[in-house]
Amino acid sequence: MVSRLALVGVVAAVLAGCGATTDPSPASPAPIGVSGSPQSPTAALSQPSPTAALIATPTVAASPTPVVSPSDASVFESDVYPYSLELPPGTLTRKWLSATRAWDGQARVGSDTPNVDITGTVDGGLLVWGLSWTGDAASFSDLISGHMARFHGCSVTSAPEPIEVAGVAGVGQRATCASDTRTMTAVLVRDGYGLVFRLRYDPDKGSVALPDLVRWLNGLSWMDR
Repeated sequence: MVSRLALVGVVAAVLAGCGATTDPSPASPAPIGVSGSPQSPTAALSQPSPTAALIATPTVAASPTPVVSPSDASVFESDVYPYSLELPPGTLTRKWLSATRAWDGQARVGSDTPNVDITGTVDGGLLVWGLSWTGDAASFSDLISGHMARFHGCSVTSAPEPIEVAGVAGVGQRATCASDTRTMTAVLVRDGYGLVFRLRYDPDKGSVALPDLVRWLNGLSWMDR
């Protein structure tokens, strides 16, 4: 019978000769994403689509106030008063603006009132209006002078000068008004109607204002209303 000590030795020798191997290390688990599933490789960042260039909408420029070419002649026919006037070429500096209401002989007249025809000339602003009148040109001129003194502070600075336009008698007179405004007024009376032509002129043109205005009135035509 084999002793216990010998048996132990045999077992030990057998175990040593077997050359048992160590189990390989387990594969490391895939990293876990936030959701708990395996994290996929980072996708390449797509390039952002280019931003379309902004196309500016062109701004429409405001239309300038119509002006008259210095070489143009202009025939103006009043909508309210019984006349038309053709000024010589090179006289107008702006288009006519017609009155929309007839003067009653009492209301103020000026460049901002609806009872005057108005335009611009090389000598200054020209206002035209009228009134039925049974008197002569001298009495009509007195009425206009008083009206200008009342509303515009005008003081007559020259004696009345008789004028004649195409056989129609009239009166011309200069005045200085508020803010040192210089005016030349020519009035004509024909067949019971008086017309007023008031030129607000530059002082440097004082010597030519009346002769110019009388010459321009050669283009005047009277009409029935």
